[in-house]
Amino acid sequence: MHLNISLSKTVNILLIITFIFAFLHFGQPILIPLTFSLIISMLLYPACNFLEKYNIPRIPAILFTFFLVGLALAGLFYLLSSQVITMFSEIKDFSQVMNDLLNKILVFINSRILPGDLRIQEIYQEERGNLLQSSSDIISKTISSSTSFLAIIVFVLVYTFLFLLYRTAFKEFILSNIIKKDDEYGKELVFSIQKVAQNYFYGMFIVIILIGTLNGFGLWIIGIDYPFLFGYLAAILTIIPYIGTTLGGLIPTFYALINYDNLWIPVAVLAVFFTIQTIEGNILTPKIVGERVSLNPLFALIALLLGGILWGIAGLILFIPLMAIIKVVFDHIESLKPYGILLSSEFANNKENPLAQLGKKIKAKLKREKRN
Repeated sequence: MHLNISLSKTVNILLIITFIFAFLHFGQPILIPLTFSLIISMLLYPACNFLEKYNIPRIPAILFTFFLVGLALAGLFYLLSSQVITMFSEIKDFSQVMNDLLNKILVFINSRILPGDLRIQEIYQEERGNLLQSSSDIISKTISSSTSFLAIIVFVLVYTFLFLLYRTAFKEFILSNIIKKDDEYGKELVFSIQKVAQNYFYGMFIVIILIGTLNGFGLWIIGIDYPFLFGYLAAILTIIPYIGTTLGGLIPTFYALINYDNLWIPVAVLAVFFTIQTIEGNILTPKIVGERVSLNPLFALIALLLGGILWGIAGLILFIPLMAIIKVVFDHIESLKPYGILLSSEFANNKENPLAQLGKKIKAKLKREKRN
């Protein structure tokens, strides 16, 4: 038995993969806002299309959709920010509370962990000036980052508007040049790509509502102030897998730690978030989001890792729906269907998929060669 390996084909594949990774890495300043815009335009398309069916011109329909979404986001931001401002105004001398908490932690470390001749409080007092200087540097960097973030938002809005405005031209271009225009299969592909992106984020929206409600009621039972503020804030952060859920649980835990003398309250907060996140990760998200995109959890995790490495937080948000879109493309191209099934969550239970059939053919061929 001989195993034929085409060296040139292998090299070409490696070069293509290297080019794709380099393109994603170095092109992120342009690709990230473009990808966000493309996804948002897919989400807003049904509303724009609905308005256009009532003979509203496309530009007013897009602007009215922007207005409604902006109004909803502004209301949500006002609600959350007003509660945050009220919360901090009720914390008397926040800096003193933080200083006392830090001192308690340092005393505990000195008395229980470090050797007696090493006094960490003295080190803290000596380095306090450096810490303040570092804090000012962090603030200046934060302001700079915020300016860049606002610029990205402006670009995303402009790109989204243009995607929605010229969506017919983009669709015709894809059908005419990439797929045969008279092929209904191609039209179905365009529709499926749009649908999978909508399903993913609509599913995430349902999960956020459910998780925010569960978090809020859990914190309310414990007796934490502003339970639904913390609950929905943590739920919104779940759109960033793993990192968001951890951060969402740490914020109310930290708040409970500095505002309540009873140590069991922050412990109870952690227990509530651990329980709810377990339910979310094992039941809600797989059931609500997973069934909508039908993506293999292994490749979803790989997509998260690659997204985090290449695009940071934006990659953690975007790479799973992008992987789902890639799967849809594979499913609609005959020669790539085996890869689509490999990415599917049904792959493990599908005994008659093309990869299995290919394996059977190879085994049969080897048996014939052995007989001959």
